[in-house]
Amino acid sequence: RVLSRIKNTSLVCTGGESPDQRRIVHPLFFSSSMAALAGCSHVLCIKRFQVYNAMMTGNIIGFGVALAEGNMSEAKFRLSLLGSFFSGTICARSLQ
Repeated sequence: RVLSRIKNTSLVCTGGESPDQRRIVHPLFFSSSMAALAGCSHVLCIKRFQVYNAMMTGNIIGFGVALAEGNMSEAKFRLSLLGSFFSGTICARSLQ
């Protein structure tokens, strides 16, 4: 069990007793960094493009509103977001 042998230091952990001990980033630091980056990208997408990058519910609602208002260019844009999301999901699932 590698995780049971990891010695915690500030942001970097060392693991194993072998001469080629690996240095890995502390899991809490890594997950916090990923959460911060996801939050930043989410805010930037909302502020700049008025789209939601993490949840497709807002984009589906935006697509429906654009269709109801007759704004076809906005509806096509929202539909392309949904198509890209689902295409990426299908590609990711096929690689697993």
